[in-house]
Amino acid sequence: MDPFVGNGAFIGNFDGNPTISFTKWVEKFKDILSLMTEPTEVQKLARLRFCLSGQARITFDNINPAPTTLAEAIAYLKGKYENRNTKVIARQLLSNCRHAPGESVFEFANRLSETVRTALSGENEETIKRRLLDEFLDRLLPELQFEVKAQRPVDYASAYEIAQHYEVLLCARNFNQISDKKLAEKVEALPIQNTKNYRKDNRKCYYCKRKGHLAINCFYRNPEYNPSRYRKHNYSNCGKHSSKRRGERPG
Repeated sequence: MDPFVGNGAFIGNFDGNPTISFTKWVEKFKDILSLMTEPTEVQKLARLRFCLSGQARITFDNINPAPTTLAEAIAYLKGKYENRNTKVIARQLLSNCRHAPGESVFEFANRLSETVRTALSGENEETIKRRLLDEFLDRLLPELQFEVKAQRPVDYASAYEIAQHYEVLLCARNFNQISDKKLAEKVEALPIQNTKNYRKDNRKCYYCKRKGHLAINCFYRNPEYNPSRYRKHNYSNCGKHSSKRRGERPG
């Protein structure tokens, strides 16, 4: 089966966007092309054109004289889309590239790598890796940056692994803090709920016929529960020559 069938879904189209590395895109194109059984140069060029769109497609169609090999076409397009202007744009993007809150280390690393490689197009891999390390350490979220720099990673791969490790620890810590906060909020809400329930308590005591409590907690039924309250109540009734005895049910 031709891997390019299905609108080139395996690779995606290149439209000349200066923020996308043409070299990296071509590498992927060649990888997909290698899945074909000994394609001819005509077939290679046809599939290259098939995967181009927008300005890149127009540029390819206007190559004069028309390329006869894939290598010729790639060399021409590389000169067009990996020039000084493209690098300037990529460097501007790099200056604004930061690890965003909520973005995983994996997502940030991929985005940063793409931008750095576009900005340093034409440089050797060792130079690119050194720059990646510096930019990665400087653009991490502050809470990760301190931990990673403290480990003094010697290369980009080590820095990336350390950042992922601390990202997991940080997520676990934040989860525990959120859980504790929710628990505290629930505990704090309990007295408020109890107060509301108390105010709305319409339970009626069958002993004294009053609302707000049950007979088991009734003062009149058990005056020893609050002697001071009983004395106050008894004193107020002395002048009225009350005939009620202690513990006697009110009328």
